[in-house]
Amino acid sequence: MNKALALLVLAFIAAAPVGPGAAPLERKDATGARPAKPVAALKGAAIQAQIVGNTISGTTSDKTYFEYVAPDGTIRGSDNSGFYSGVWQIQGDQLCLHYDEDDGDNKPWDCRWITLVDDTISWSSGADDDKDAEAKLIAGNPLGL
Repeated sequence: MNKALALLVLAFIAAAPVGPGAAPLERKDATGARPAKPVAALKGAAIQAQIVGNTISGTTSDKTYFEYVAPDGTIRGSDNSGFYSGVWQIQGDQLCLHYDEDDGDNKPWDCRWITLVDDTISWSSGADDDKDAEAKLIAGNPLGL
C-alpha cells in the first residue's frame, strides 16, 4: 500500500465516531430501508390483560370472523356460516384455543404465540410451515357475542 493511501485510510478511521456518544451504524435491507424492529411475543400475563375481554376480527381464505375472548374462558364467535363457540386457556406464554365443533374430531388445543402492535394481533405456532396470521383487536364485545 502506498503512503498516500495509507494516510487516507487512517484519516477516515480517525474521523469515524466511536464511543458512547457515537451514532450507531444504520442497518438497511436490500431495498435500502431499515429492517422492522422485531416484536416480542406477549407473555402470559399480558395476554390475559390485553386480549381477554376483547374481540378478535379477521379473515380466512373463505370467511370473515369475530371472536369474543370472554373472561370466563369461553370463546363466542360469528362468521359467514353463523355462530360458534369454544374455550380458551393460557399455557405458559401461549394463547390456546379449542372450538366445540372440534370435539368430535378429538383435535388438540391450538396454541399460539401472540404479538400485538397497536390494534393488529398476530399469532404463530412457531412451526416452519405455519405462516403468521393477523387480525384486528377490537375493545370489548361490541357485537354482543
